[in-house]
Amino acid sequence: MLSSNTYQILTSAADVGLRQVARPGQITQDEAGFLVVVGLVFLVGFLVMRTGIRRFQTGRLIKNTAPEKVRSVAIGRTELRGKARDAGVIFDQPFTDGKCLYYSYAVKQYVETVEEDEDGNREKERTWETTSSHRLAAPFNLDDGTGEILVVANAGADFQISDANTFTETFNGRTIPPGYRKNVDTSADISDAISEGVEWNPHNLAVKIESKLPFGSIPGTGNEVKPRNSGSPKQPDYSTSSTRGRILKRRITQTVLPVDEDVYVYGAARQRKDPQGSNEQRLIIQGDDDTGRFIVSDKGEDDLSSTYTRWGLIFLIIGLAISAASVGLLADGYVATVALPL
Repeated sequence: MLSSNTYQILTSAADVGLRQVARPGQITQDEAGFLVVVGLVFLVGFLVMRTGIRRFQTGRLIKNTAPEKVRSVAIGRTELRGKARDAGVIFDQPFTDGKCLYYSYAVKQYVETVEEDEDGNREKERTWETTSSHRLAAPFNLDDGTGEILVVANAGADFQISDANTFTETFNGRTIPPGYRKNVDTSADISDAISEGVEWNPHNLAVKIESKLPFGSIPGTGNEVKPRNSGSPKQPDYSTSSTRGRILKRRITQTVLPVDEDVYVYGAARQRKDPQGSNEQRLIIQGDDDTGRFIVSDKGEDDLSSTYTRWGLIFLIIGLAISAASVGLLADGYVATVALPL
């Protein structure tokens, strides 16, 4: 239940809003700008809450979905655990030795700029700028000892990689040492691991849209890799980019899913176009269109579930705080100073 004070504030705010709607020609530019700011703050809070709710739900789905064996997996939503095996295409790890089935890398520069305000005061600002980045996933076979099944991770999977398979190195100065300036094989193409009988369907609207776009994934959708049927690795660019400031540091970072790594997959089993052979040979794993989720991770089920649940609650609390702040802005800044009698 709302307290009497809160109820009075919200009632007053609603009354003022109705007055302004009744006489829109009398809304000043400052009033309109204030309402736009409050509306944007509330929208940000709502979107953060929505993200939190989705993450919390994902954590519960992972926890409440019983894992299956490859040999007996049924069509529909599923959860599998096993080893990530080569299905015909593997990549060089961008900055370290070894092969992988998924990578994400970034090359950055730490730039110092000097800004001058209206009074002539000079202030230094330092920021990290990304100069080169790329990510790519290959289809792979999940082997749990009872059989192998193809996971079309290229179809918009959300990769959750642990710190154990994350590499970051920072260097002072403008250049990256030669020992880290690795040349990767760019000849592999993920289409080589996809037979004619493999056809995946978009598991949510974002994947459907992204699969048609010429550029990368849409920010905020949770799809770490652009869904695609073909694609090759991209050589990291180690050069600096043009900047107004002074480059103080360089950084390289990568996350990978190594070949033969322990892997967890949440998605859905779907039948191939030309199903033949054993149960697992007739099926593929793609995103689950009922829940809109497709998760591939080197973390354990319990760790992954608790991470999603914890961050879901954090986002939810932050979103509620932002939304409450927008109501406070409206009550304190608008009702108290702008409200006019009819």
